[in-house]
Amino acid sequence: MQYVWQCSCGRRVPIAVLECRCGQPRDNIDVSPAAATETSHSKHLRFRTGALLACAAALAAVYAVYFRNSSGSGAETARPSSAITVAMEQQEQPPARDDTPLQEERASPSLESRTALTPRETPVSLVPETADTRREAAIQHALRGVVTINTQTGSGTGFFVAPRLIATNRHVVENAYAVVVMTSRGERLNGRVTVRARAADLALVTLDTAYEGVPLPLVDPGVVHVGEEVLAIGSPSALQLQGTVTRGIVSAIRIVDGLNQIQTDAALNPGNSGGPLLNMSGAVVGVNTWGVRNMESLGFAIAAEHVRQLLAAGEVVSVVPNTAAAAMNSAVQTMPQEESGIDTSRQEGLQRFETAIRQLARQADEVDRRWAQYTSACRGGRQTNAVPYGRDWFGVWATPAATNNEGLSECRSLLGDIVRVAIEIRSRMQAAEEEARRASVYPGTRRDIRRKYAMDWTGQHRASFSPA
Repeated sequence: MQYVWQCSCGRRVPIAVLECRCGQPRDNIDVSPAAATETSHSKHLRFRTGALLACAAALAAVYAVYFRNSSGSGAETARPSSAITVAMEQQEQPPARDDTPLQEERASPSLESRTALTPRETPVSLVPETADTRREAAIQHALRGVVTINTQTGSGTGFFVAPRLIATNRHVVENAYAVVVMTSRGERLNGRVTVRARAADLALVTLDTAYEGVPLPLVDPGVVHVGEEVLAIGSPSALQLQGTVTRGIVSAIRIVDGLNQIQTDAALNPGNSGGPLLNMSGAVVGVNTWGVRNMESLGFAIAAEHVRQLLAAGEVVSVVPNTAAAAMNSAVQTMPQEESGIDTSRQEGLQRFETAIRQLARQADEVDRRWAQYTSACRGGRQTNAVPYGRDWFGVWATPAATNNEGLSECRSLLGDIVRVAIEIRSRMQAAEEEARRASVYPGTRRDIRRKYAMDWTGQHRASFSPA
């Protein structure tokens, strides 16, 4: 009578067990007497093979004993002889039967559970962690917490210090209350400036609506060291490239304007102002603030400890430089500062704007002469209401002045020339205003220049260009 059945995997399973350990069901296996005969035949073959191996091991043992006696080094050859004898004894033992008790076979876990516990299924990372992979991971995480801040006068960078709270430079949000925040995912969020530090170029922006920003951790004071690698992240305003990353080292730690500042050779481009300076772990060591004009690889970031002070108390506490560093720090303070290039763009835009207004003012002086002729010959010398900081004929492009001598072709022609030149001046002023705005020239500064050359008019932004 047959008591076991042979699985296709080679294992012999008790006849009462319906499934092998490998998952093969008994129904798919031939358990006929022929199969049993085949099983007995296989067992006999294995026994014959074991006997041959045992004979070979015995011959090897005899040869080893003979070699030991002939060489005279019994102590040294005893070990291999003993090892061969043990191997021979093991070979002489009958092959162990694989008929596991029925209870163990029934208690064995299912195929699904064994598969879940198989060590080969455990995911193993084959890529070792290196400095490059750590740096890339830090950058990818930090980019999610960096934003671009746009105001009516310019743009800069900021980063989340809380889900709805953003740290940046004060000069980025200067004279602004409402700002527009652009996240790394392209979301446009409205915010307002809630804190401006008086003793430092730092500010805080709070989003108007709930938002789960990714806060970047701030390093503890005293953990930044000269020579360690740092990363600067910002949005170059001139190129509109959000999330630009540059790399450098901490060149020095200085006290400038009473604040701890991190000197770095990482490139600080226009628009980096307010962005984070990170270590290789992705923690903020400073807030990128300014650079030195006409000098490469010389930028400064306000230390992160001052951001901590601003978050805790709403103000920044100045530090006192030590005697050894005072001379070197004073040299840095006298350098011409460039706030990450944004001031350079603003200054150049201011110069272009004033040049354009000065040229338009000369052209307006000629219109003044023609306007005086028109009012004298065609309006009986009656003057219009004076325009503060402007010209009496401002607005003529929107509402041409009525004439008492409409029948005179000379009056109509003179008024047409005045309106035509006035529209041209108005168009060029509008272009100059737009260019200055894009260069982040402050609205108050533009207004002062217009008034300086008597080219300001309260209704100029609402005027129509329709000729008379």
